[in-house]
Amino acid sequence: MNTLAYKYLGIPKTKKKKYSDFAPGLKDIFVAGVINQKTVNQTAQQTLIAIAAQVLKIIEAQFGFAANDDSDTIKA
Repeated sequence: MNTLAYKYLGIPKTKKKKYSDFAPGLKDIFVAGVINQKTVNQTAQQTLIAIAAQVLKIIEAQFGFAANDDSDTIKA
């Protein structure tokens, strides 16, 4: 319907602006943000693993639980 009005009244059509027209470099920023978010998540996971390993060492030291038990055999 609007196209008929534009055609007969001689009104120039307004072109819808794309998102990239407003900020042409924004796509690169978005991609960089996604990469940074993945890096942060990976860093957070590595930090949690390091903390868990330290807690495990503390538990092993305090309570004597160890994954590799090398008990000495004492012969009398």
